[in-house]
Formats: sequence, structure tokens, C-alpha cells
Amino acid sequence: MKRLNWGPWGSCAVLCVAAALVAGCSDRERIRVSDDTNVQAFGTLQLPLVTPLQSQYRLRDALFDISTRAQVAVATLDSESDPDASSLSLDLQPGSYQINLRDGWRLEQLGDAGAAATSAALLTQNPLAFDVANASVTELVYSFTTNQGLVTFGRGSVSVSVQVTPVEALASCSILDTSSCPSGQTCLLANDGGRTFCAEPGALKVGAPCSSEQCVAGAQCLALDSQQPDDKVCTRFCDPASPRPGCDCRALASPVGVGVCMPRAPGGQFSFSGIANDLPIAALEGWSLCYADTFGDFGSIDTLLSQCNEGQLLLGCRVAGSDTLQLAANAPASDVTFDTGTGNDPHVANGVGWYFSTEWSWGFAPEGAPIERNSCDVVSSPLSGTDLGDGSQRLCFHTGGGALNSGWRCGSNTDLNDSSFERLVFQAP
Repeated sequence: MKRLNWGPWGSCAVLCVAAALVAGCSDRERIRVSDDTNVQAFGTLQLPLVTPLQSQYRLRDALFDISTRAQVAVATLDSESDPDASSLSLDLQPGSYQINLRDGWRLEQLGDAGAAATSAALLTQNPLAFDVANASVTELVYSFTTNQGLVTFGRGSVSVSVQVTPVEALASCSILDTSSCPSGQTCLLANDGGRTFCAEPGALKVGAPCSSEQCVAGAQCLALDSQQPDDKVCTRFCDPASPRPGCDCRALASPVGVGVCMPRAPGGQFSFSGIANDLPIAALEGWSLCYADTFGDFGSIDTLLSQCNEGQLLLGCRVAGSDTLQLAANAPASDVTFDTGTGNDPHVANGVGWYFSTEWSWGFAPEGAPIERNSCDVVSSPLSGTDLGDGSQRLCFHTGGGALNSGWRCGSNTDLNDSSFERLVFQAP
């Protein structure tokens, strides 16, 4: 049985960051006059960063992106724009907005000896919707679990209180059951006794270094070496009874039936650069299949990327049911999904020219080779007057509306719109 270091979660607590929407200026109302007849009131968004209590905390490296409900960017507030500031503020027109706390934040506990980092996990839905109205006060609350107690950041009409909440007071969940937490949240371990709680996932990939709970869903920030408790990485949970391919699943002492995918030793993962043809799937040591469908299917790209959330991705295709990929290529996930829009300028990584757009197409071609997207790359196909003899090294999936659409090419096999060929995505840390 494997024992891991979770950090100081023995007495779980909640840290709440409250943001008050109040009218600005000394008379609590600001008026902007654009002409003689158009008078518009503004409210002020305030985001406290420090608790005004004996046990103080400060939110650091926090970037708050504010946008309209239609996803039009309004502003970004940065806690480090003035590291000594106790709050952030912004004038906003009345209306409906949402605010998103980016990954990368951290909490510090302030004391006589200075600031000390404390491990924490975000509990509140992120992004968070809110409305701005004239002459009114609205509270936005970001709740975090930490090992110290319940703290509310706020001032003015926003309440401020501190109380310790034992871990037993938080609702438990099932690590391997995604339906055991509210939609959008993930289940995490609170201690080595198997206690669990639901929290908001982050965007850190499996295998990424971490200090707080900002890993993707299905993973947690864990120290895999008890001799180095500060050396933490995002680690995927697994079922020891039926581990996924490519996962070295080690059972935990508690809870029973839950394990973690241990990192492979250097050299233990199959790797290659450029484009591989006729690649046996059995050769993909260290890679796990995270998505598969046919060229006749439709599927959400958001769903695909939520399942394929590790550091490296491998795209391939095959004749349906074959144990060999007709062609495949791999690169860091950020390169494979680098948004190239609808143009013909591929993004080069690991000896491959990649292109990606949720509204046009997704695929690859040999590094340095031209592409002709319409919407898929048609070079060296019957639809193009350009035949470079490299059709066997080109792969393309149609996309549109944020989804994989049916079609189009697996190497020299083009105009694929049925179940005779399959699209596959593998991942690795």
C-alpha cells in the first residue's frame, strides 16, 4: 500500500474571499456625463486581498479576469500590481458580469516572522457570475480549504468572521466517481485516513509541479516521496482493480479501492519525433488512450480535452479495429492544441507542423511542408493540384462549433465520413 504526503490537511478549514460591489466615490455614487441628456451611474467592484484580523491571510499572484456574460473581456485585476495593497477596485457599469480567478494564485499567512505559504484548495465555482446595480451591495465569495480556519476577506458592509471547521464537517465524496461532487468540481483527499472533499479543479496538467490544489480534475497535488514532502506534483487517481493502459497504479492504504498513477522511470516512456507510420499501439509504452471515435462521429472538443489533460498528446488514426496506427505524431499538449486559426501557417513542435482550431480543423503535416486548409488540409489529395508525395504523413479532423465533426483524412485515405476509420488521442505526463 502506498502512503503519500497531503500536507497539513488534518484540520480542514475554509478561507472565503468576499468581493463587495458598492457605489463608488465619497457620496457612494459616481456620475459620468457624456452629453446633456445621457447620464450613467457606475458601481465599484472591490476585491479585498488581506483579512483585517489577528490571524491574517493575503491572496498573492491572483489574476481576476472580468468579462461580460457574452465573454467580452472588460478588465483584469492583478494582486501584484501593488503588492502592499489591501484590496483591488474597478469601476463597472451596471450589468451582468463574470469573474474568473486564474490558476497560479497562492495564499500566505501573515505573522510577526513574515509571510508563510499555506496549502489551499479552491471550493467555489470558478468563474463566478455577478451583477452590478446602482446603490447596492453584492457579495462574491471565493472559498478555499486550508489548515487554519474560516476566514472571510471583506470590509464595509461585507461580514468578517473566523472559525475553525474540522474536516468532518465537509461533505465527503468518492475519488473515482465523478458524479459524487457538484458539476464542475472534483473529489480530493483531505488526509491519509481517506477523508475526502469536493473542490474546484485547476488547469495544471498531470506531472506538473504544484504547491496548492490547482490540478486538473481527477488529479491532486501530492508528494510521492515521503522523504521530500515539499516536492509535489499533480498526480492522477486510478482504480487498482482495473488500471487504465499506461498507468502504473499503486493502491493507497486508504481509501480502499483507490490508487495513484506513479511516474515512470526515465526512459520508460516510448517517444519519437516527427511523424510515425504503421506504429503498433502496443509500442506506446507510457501512453494511455484518452479519446477514440470514428471519422463519422461528432464529439465535443471541450470533453476531449477534459479527458486528455496530461502534459503530452499523441494524435493518430487507424483502420477501424486495427492494432496499428496508420500514422501518428506527438508533442506537448500546448503545442498540439496551439490555436492557428483558419490559416495555413502551422505551429512547429517535435518535428511536426501542427494546426488547430475549434471552428475549422485539427491535424498535422511534416515540418516545413505547406498546408492548404479547406477546411482540412487537402495537399497531396485528389482535391488539390499540389501533390508532394507526402499524403501518407498528413492527418486532419474536421472541426466546427467547438466540436469534432465528421471527416476528413487519415494519411492518403481522404474524404472519410463513416466508421471505417477511427480517430485516436493518447496522453502521457
